[in-house]
Amino acid sequence: FTPDGTTVVYNSSRSGRLDLFRKRLDAGAVEEPVGAGDEDRPRTPLGFSPDGRVLLYAVADFDSGNDVWQVRLDGSSPPAPW
Repeated sequence: FTPDGTTVVYNSSRSGRLDLFRKRLDAGAVEEPVGAGDEDRPRTPLGFSPDGRVLLYAVADFDSGNDVWQVRLDGSSPPAPW
């Protein structure tokens, strides 16, 4: 959940891999994919910056374990290693 409790970010494997999604908790809100780097590796949400603008997430790396990435939820910059 974002720090303000209005949105949840989660992963789902319905497409055959773990993708990230977010959804506001308002009635009728629509699920949105979260653009998150390497599309071929599973992603798992870890947490948010205190202001809720940046999501940290793990990207599975089959050689080294997990890499930690960050993405601004307003889309103002592309995902990047943390």
